[in-house]
Order: sequence, then structure tokens, then C-alpha cells
Amino acid sequence: MGVKAKIQLLKKMGVLKTMFLDEFVHSQQLKRSKEKSKKAGQPYHIGVDASPTLDRYRHSLIPYARYQAHSPTDGFHSQIARLADQIARSSALSTWVFDGKQRPPVKRNVNVIPDEPESYKDARETISAFGDCCHMAPGEAKAELAAMNTAGIIDAVLTDDSNAILLGVQYVLRINSDSNTNAHSTETRLLIDVCDAQEIENRLGLTRGDLITYAAIVGNDYDSGVNGVGPELGPECDEYLAQVCQQICDEFKYNTHGHLMTTRQAASTALANSQKRIFNSESAVLKAFIMPLTSWSVTSAPHVLVKSPKQHDLKKAVDVFCRFIKWKGDRLMHNLHTHFWAGMIIRMITLKYLWFDPQTGNIFAPSHQESIMFSHGHAFHPTPQSIIIGHTRKLPSAQTMDCIQVTFLIVTFLGQAVIYLNLAIGSAKKFPQSIRISVPSFLLAASAVITAEKNTSYTNPQLSASSSSQHYIELSDSDSDVEKELIGNTSSDTGTDIEWGE
Repeated sequence: MGVKAKIQLLKKMGVLKTMFLDEFVHSQQLKRSKEKSKKAGQPYHIGVDASPTLDRYRHSLIPYARYQAHSPTDGFHSQIARLADQIARSSALSTWVFDGKQRPPVKRNVNVIPDEPESYKDARETISAFGDCCHMAPGEAKAELAAMNTAGIIDAVLTDDSNAILLGVQYVLRINSDSNTNAHSTETRLLIDVCDAQEIENRLGLTRGDLITYAAIVGNDYDSGVNGVGPELGPECDEYLAQVCQQICDEFKYNTHGHLMTTRQAASTALANSQKRIFNSESAVLKAFIMPLTSWSVTSAPHVLVKSPKQHDLKKAVDVFCRFIKWKGDRLMHNLHTHFWAGMIIRMITLKYLWFDPQTGNIFAPSHQESIMFSHGHAFHPTPQSIIIGHTRKLPSAQTMDCIQVTFLIVTFLGQAVIYLNLAIGSAKKFPQSIRISVPSFLLAASAVITAEKNTSYTNPQLSASSSSQHYIELSDSDSDVEKELIGNTSSDTGTDIEWGE
């Protein structure tokens, strides 16, 4: 049973919801808060099934993450960067999991190429530039993602394979590229279909075991199922899938309850003949769905370290954009404004690199209060302008999905970017010095701190040049020029949109 057929079946059953990724993440965060979950206040973490996602980008099979026809200038790396940016803007973290060498050699009667494409190496660089992690599964990535979900490491799985539900994933997210829908993905927002395992059980009465039985009969990645029993027959017997296989055979054969249009003698015979192959301890189907190979297969703890996502790496991002997407100079600086700064700042708030002071309405960066030692031996002392990054007069609430418009100063980031590009320090003035971002109210509320207790140097920074936590930056310009540019001037100009492209 193909992916499209499964998606249509789920839509027909009314258990597939379509929404934007940021709406889903925000609703999940509010749900945690209201239910006082142990994960309340923690970042929402999405696991990405990397291999099928990258393969679609690589072959340009569909307008992935966009509703427009695939543009010849919308290349492999630009699509990865767009998706990573959309995830960051939603206030979620992501870990991309790749198929390992022990994945099944055959899927749907097609031989699987054991070696991954060379382009995956470059993809990992792009992913890490956005602060996201890459993880190699021992076998199939979707099985590893399901194990990570069960272990509480991730909260949802982004994949094109609805079989993830059968592996035990609670929320399966699929990028919606259907041009017939009313809403569409944009450059900054991702439209997704959400499949909730609990919703399937509540509305349809189908447990994970029922779904595995259904997949075993109608076909899946590991077995062709029963000849003559297609997806159109499965739903008619949904209420019986939890029963033994023989009862299903009898229902096909005699139509005892009258749920079928007619008796299905051939289907009953085929299912009876296939019963021993499908439902036994050595069944490839049952092993794949119930006992898949993962990092947790042997013990309750993974035998490999699963890293946590972090904030964006500006230096690496500049390098990736130059080498892979061919952005350089002024064009790259403009595109950082439209495709990078917003996601980076929201990620910094999500990970508490930026704090919010409810007393003053200031959003500030504690890390910017450290002295910077330049290569010439002189120190840069932080100022209020380099510490206070944003400000709002609105008091955020942890119990609403509303967003607050905040203007953030990005002078410091611009100064770093021009250094990485080997541009003149003064050239940073040509670009917008601030950016206006819609920040989820609950996100600001979660980052609120009492500055008098947690950040004594916030209102009056007095930092020594000999501080043990100094940063070192190699510069060719004079220290005085650098200090002026790091402090900079503010502007409300937010620039114009520039689409991704190579």
C-alpha cells in the first residue's frame, strides 16, 4: 500500500489534520503547559527522517516544502536550508536521523543501495549550520526515530512514511505539497499533515497492534501482504482487526456481519494461505514493526550518544551559503536578513540564550556581557546596546498562542558576518540594523527572569578585560572601528524578501 493511498485513507477516516508547523508546535507547547507535563517549558523536539527527505530534494521529485512547481534554481542545499529555517522559526529543535548500514536490503521488492550518496555529507554541514543535529541509526531511521520518541528524546517525527505510526510514534508529521489545498507552504512557514496515534485509537478504535495487522494484510515495506486483499477491503473489517486472523478469514468468506458488499471467497482463501507466513515469530513484518534494530535494541539505554541541538553557527552558515548555495558578499548579507536571523533569534530564545525581563520589557543576551579580546591585545567592553537585543511593552502570557511583534537589534551579528566574509567592517552599515520578528508569547514567558537575581551586570555591566571567559576574534581593522561597529546604530528597516536559490 503506497504512501499516497495511506494518506488518502487517513484523510477519508478524518484523522489527518493539516496545519502549519508553527501552529502545531505552539499548540503542543500550550498543551504541555495546561496539563502540567514534566516537559512543560522544554523546547519541542522534532526528529526528521533524513534519507527520504534528502532523496526527494536530491532528485527534485516533488516541490517539497513549497506549493510552487520546482524551480531549477531551487537546489538541493537551498531546500535543506529552507526546511531547517522553517523548523527554527516554529521554535522547535530538530535531529536528522539517517539510515544505517544494517537497514533491510530489500524494500517493496526493490534492492536498497547500501551506500549513501556523497551529497549527504554536504547536507550534514548545512543542517549543523542551523544548530540541528545529525544522528546515524544502526538500521532504519524511522525505527530509530520511534525508539527516540519512546525514550522521550524527540516529540514528533517528520517523515513521508506513515508506517512510523506502526513503529510506535505518537505524532507523525508529513510535509503537505498538495497544490489543491487552500493553504500552502511559504518561504518561512511549513504546511504539514499531522497524524496522531492517540486520535486514531480514540476515533477509530484501532490500536498499534490493529494497525500492524492491517499493514501485514494489505502490504507494507517488508511484505507484499495478501494477494487480492487491498486497502479497500481493510477498512470494512477495521473493528475485527484486533481479533485473530481466522476470524477475519471467516468474515471475508461468509460476510457474517454484513459489512462487506459481497462475500470475498478468494480473499479469505488467500489470507488463510498467507497466515503462517505473515503471523509467526519469524515474520519479517512483525520483526520490522515490533522488534526493529535500533540503538536501544540490546539495552534500555542507547549505546551511542544522541547529541542535543544547539544555537545556529553563524560562521559555518556563512561558509555553507558561500560554497553550496553560491551566496556571496552583499547578496549573502541581504539573504541572512530574510532567511537566517529570525530563526536564529527564535532558537536563541528557545534555548534560553536570550532572556526576557518582564519588569523592563527588555530581551537581552547574557553571553554578550563577556569581554572580547581582539588579536591586537585590546579588549571590547560590552555596552547596553550590545546586551539589550530587543524590547516589547506587551507582557507575554504562557497560556496563549498569540505572538508578540518584537524589533531586535542585530548589529553584533552583522559585525560578525562581515568579518567571516572578509568585508570591510564599515560595510555592515549598508544592511538593516534591526529585524522585526513575531515571537510566540509563551516563548517569551518561558524565558522570563528576574534580572536582580540572575543577571546582576545587566543594567550596569562592569567587566574586566582580564576576565577568564574572554572570546578572541582575529581582525585586521583597528580596535576602535570594531568597537563602534559592534555597538552600531539602530534602524527599523527590515529589508526586502529574497527567495532561496542557487
